[in-house]
Amino acid sequence: MGAFRKSVQQTQDISDQMLMKPMAVMNPSLFNMIINTCLVDLLPAISHYLSIKNDDSQNKDETMKCQLFDPRRSRNWKRILSSMKIYLTDILKMISSLSIEARLSFERHVLELLPYYQVFPHLLKRIIRYSIQEWHSSQEERSRVLSFLILYRAIRVIRSNKNHMTHTELQTLINHLLRQLYMTYAVTSKNNQ
Repeated sequence: MGAFRKSVQQTQDISDQMLMKPMAVMNPSLFNMIINTCLVDLLPAISHYLSIKNDDSQNKDETMKCQLFDPRRSRNWKRILSSMKIYLTDILKMISSLSIEARLSFERHVLELLPYYQVFPHLLKRIIRYSIQEWHSSQEERSRVLSFLILYRAIRVIRSNKNHMTHTELQTLINHLLRQLYMTYAVTSKNNQ
């Protein structure tokens, strides 16, 4: 995760155009390998470490329950808690500085990471804000669909978070999300007339 963090810092420095000090630029093939490893191999490794089962022979309901698991239930969760918080924060930083094709890969990754985002409500709210903005303003249809799927799954994840939030907190968060979706839809509809 440290290599991913350096990759994120490199994209942030380049995208912000704030190169006050000389910086060693990472080899592009190494950069791509790090990003690809995180997008493809990291989540299965974390699931294995946390002993989360994801068997393809399960029926659809059990598969959906697996996607909505709570990582806090694993006894190994506390060992990776701080690293996961850093990684999830870095994903949010990275996604804002990417081209549309790269953003699509990260949005798919965020869709799979939503159970981990639920552990950190402030990060979940940031991903909801990003997804609503992307759903509203993206010119790429695939990005709009992925953003909507992220929002849909975020509602599912929030609703499954009964053990760590009060009913009022759950309803407030879901109502906020739905209100933002409706307001965005209303503005978009009004502008398209």
